[in-house]
Amino acid sequence: MTSDVRQYGELGTQLLLESRRSTQTDTLLKYNDTLVRSIIREQRDLEKYLVSQIAKTPDNEAPPPAVIILQTAILRNKRCLLAYHSHRLGRLRDMYWAVGGALPHILSDPDARSKLSPHEVDYLRSYHSSAMDFRGEFSSELDIMASVTVPPKELHVSVKVVKDCGVIQTELGTIDFKKGQSAEEIPRTNTSSDFHGASGDEMIALVSVVSEENNRPSTVTVREVDVEGIDKDAEGKSISGDVHSVSRSDLYTLSDRASNFFGTYDPNYDSQSDVLEEEDSPYPEVRSAVANYDDPSMPVSTFRAWFLGIIWAILIPGMNQFFYLRYPSVAIGSLVAQLLVFPVGRGWVRIMPRKMVFGMELNPGPFTIKEHVLVTIMASVGAQTAYATDIFAVQRVYYHQHWSFFYQWMLVMSTQLIGFSIGGIARRFLVAPPSMIWPNTLVSCALFNTLHSQSYAGIGQREGISRERFFTYVLTAAVVWYVVPGYLFEALSFFTWVVCWIAPDNIKLNQLFGYKSGLGFSLLTFDWNQIAFTGSPLATPWWAEANVMIGFFIFFWFLTPILYYCNVWHSQFMPILSPSAYTNRGEQYNVSLILGEDATLDLRAYHNYSPLYLSMAFAMSYGLSFLSITATITHGALSCTSYQCRHSDFLLPEWYYACIFVVTFIFACICIRVWPTGMTIWALLVALLISVVYVIPIGMIQAVTNRQVGLNVITELIVGYMIPGFLKFYQTYGYITMSQAMQFTADFKLGHYMKIPPRAMFWCQVVATIIAGTVQLGVQTWCVLHDRSFACRDLCEHDQRDNFICASTHVFGVASVIWGVIGPRLLFSGSQMYHLIFSGVGQIPPAAAVNYVPWAIVGFIFQYIIRRRHFAYWAKYNYVLSAALDAGTAIGVILVYFCLQYPFEGKPGLSIRNWWGNTVHKNTSDWLFGSLRNATNDPFGCVILPIDSLNEALNVCV
Repeated sequence: MTSDVRQYGELGTQLLLESRRSTQTDTLLKYNDTLVRSIIREQRDLEKYLVSQIAKTPDNEAPPPAVIILQTAILRNKRCLLAYHSHRLGRLRDMYWAVGGALPHILSDPDARSKLSPHEVDYLRSYHSSAMDFRGEFSSELDIMASVTVPPKELHVSVKVVKDCGVIQTELGTIDFKKGQSAEEIPRTNTSSDFHGASGDEMIALVSVVSEENNRPSTVTVREVDVEGIDKDAEGKSISGDVHSVSRSDLYTLSDRASNFFGTYDPNYDSQSDVLEEEDSPYPEVRSAVANYDDPSMPVSTFRAWFLGIIWAILIPGMNQFFYLRYPSVAIGSLVAQLLVFPVGRGWVRIMPRKMVFGMELNPGPFTIKEHVLVTIMASVGAQTAYATDIFAVQRVYYHQHWSFFYQWMLVMSTQLIGFSIGGIARRFLVAPPSMIWPNTLVSCALFNTLHSQSYAGIGQREGISRERFFTYVLTAAVVWYVVPGYLFEALSFFTWVVCWIAPDNIKLNQLFGYKSGLGFSLLTFDWNQIAFTGSPLATPWWAEANVMIGFFIFFWFLTPILYYCNVWHSQFMPILSPSAYTNRGEQYNVSLILGEDATLDLRAYHNYSPLYLSMAFAMSYGLSFLSITATITHGALSCTSYQCRHSDFLLPEWYYACIFVVTFIFACICIRVWPTGMTIWALLVALLISVVYVIPIGMIQAVTNRQVGLNVITELIVGYMIPGFLKFYQTYGYITMSQAMQFTADFKLGHYMKIPPRAMFWCQVVATIIAGTVQLGVQTWCVLHDRSFACRDLCEHDQRDNFICASTHVFGVASVIWGVIGPRLLFSGSQMYHLIFSGVGQIPPAAAVNYVPWAIVGFIFQYIIRRRHFAYWAKYNYVLSAALDAGTAIGVILVYFCLQYPFEGKPGLSIRNWWGNTVHKNTSDWLFGSLRNATNDPFGCVILPIDSLNEALNVCV
């Protein structure tokens, strides 16, 4: 036994000798994983043997010498292990500070990286985060990362002027700067960090300039200089720094307010941030959510990331397709995937063995933030329901057409991936410029950094609980709270108690204060799902929210009731707001009665039935769409006048996306030629041309406002005139390709913020799109084929018990009737009823006032009041709060449905469903879509006279 004890002691001694050699040679030796694991295994064997020996020893007797020797050996080995690792951690800290905290420099060095264990790499990253966190407290007074061997900079610097900039206002007075002259003793606080190449202490001024015309101060930057301290390639082009950051090689002219990459006014720009770190963004939203450092050596495209990504690319799209049929629908998006995949990834590290699978390591070590991002992007690609699935639903519900699954699959793939290819080509315009911040992606960035405990200067150091704890508290509260408005007291979601509950039969009051079919003067809702239906108000800048609400107030709270109560377009015979179309007797329009055998318009049946009528709010929404599209082109033209293309290293060659476009374009042509869709190849080309023309102007607006201008109405109008009388699914190619391009571009920006390699981004998006589209088609087909089961009973009916009313499908179906079957010539031409419409607030319907007014109230509180008065708290918690509320509500919906509503066909909660709090809002005229006037036996409005041709129909509405 004595020899055994000496053997264990010798292994520990070898570990100490290795640490001593490292000290003597002043180098970090390679981590001896084999020796460490041998000692740990021996420790376990010794402890097991020690337990058995102690069990054999009587309680009243002293322990035998063998037990004491074993305990001593165990203690010695533990001390040797601790000493070895403590020594290595000390060496790692010395190495870190020796390079000024440049962690990427350490981890990107193959020699240094090969000496580290995975746990040491994780330690360095955690240590770096803590150092950056501490650095943020002294960012303006002291740089704790600076070398103690380099003397501090002088308080004053010399400035060499390379371009005339007029009179400069400094702390010591005014100086007239003219090209070629030099100025001494300029305060460093009046300068930027741009060094002149000739001398390290000569700086280019970034100071206040007094204009001779209006004596108004503004800020300019004198450029055209070489930059010291930036790595350059052979051509002299800067290759370091973040593309989004304020790089010293960028060409900007900063006004006293703001300007962006396109040389126009930028309301998101932080005009107060005169002094920024080189890697920092000039936008406070970005600084608060995105880390300003990167570790290029961090694993990204691993077997673990691809496996988990494919799983979520199946689950998330399937769940979303199911809930898409429900109102209000819940998008189980990237935030839920972020939360669910995080513990799975951590569990993978502990459970899975470290083996090779298909040439890839099964368990590459700690679950990294970049792997997490890759998995989330694969899940979010299919998080939004494929727009093409509405075509199939409308074909089944409205036209009773049942075509093959192969047709549906090719149509979905073509619409989704054509948008991907267009977005890939447009990314240099919509991703590379720093002003294209894409606010909604910042919520995901903040959550990523919160879950991985990333710390950086942008989040500030305001006192309060950590982001992690704050997120946990809010997420838990959101999940629990949703049970109240989503199950126990549903009337809180449609909180119209002031008038509608008190006077449920008063038509006018219900039309003004109602939320279902009214204008929403009640103002409040306690359901975050309703508030965030059109997008989180915490992620949209207040100035954008204010613009949306100005349009809402003017067109829906002012003009709509005036037109309605004046009975314009016979609107009083219909609800003031409804997604449905109506007949001239106030009944919902049955499109099957005007279709011929080939699913085209039967003019005689149209004459015998009725013209088509829209609710006033629906008609107003269509009109506003025309106006917004025109304004979008104008805005894009004005904004791009000074545009200069920036070539960035993170962009992939365009031929990647061109190949995707060619393949999916062939899919689209096959669908058109093989099945009787009524579409032609030239119409497809026109629809795609519209999408390509609008993708950059619309992307510019969405990238700064978080609001997207839809192309669906304009594509329907244009091609509805070109090929009237058919079911027009070509609007999917005109609209969804642009919409998909926006989604993929937002993912490109997310990948850019989180430093994901472009090729990994490309392939994960392509693979996930193919998987998600196939899954969504399967789920929709299952729902339609099982429409008599409890889950899908009365699917798409207005009184469906679980609100699976297919609101978006009905809107799409009505649009197909208006633009495809009847055609715009019979509705919007000069002699027709709706010829005065010229302009639409985006998502009304199926959205309603309940989705806009509370949304604006929340946005005003957080994005205006708190952001202005408590900016530090806003920067630390705002995007985390948005992520927690969105994710918590989505999880709450899933739990309520599958735990309380679906089991046993909902019988356990039948009494809860029928109590006053869940029925009071449904027993009102608002919920029943009441109209101010009821049609008698005589039809109202236009009477279609007998006709034999479409040209005759254009002039017979009397």
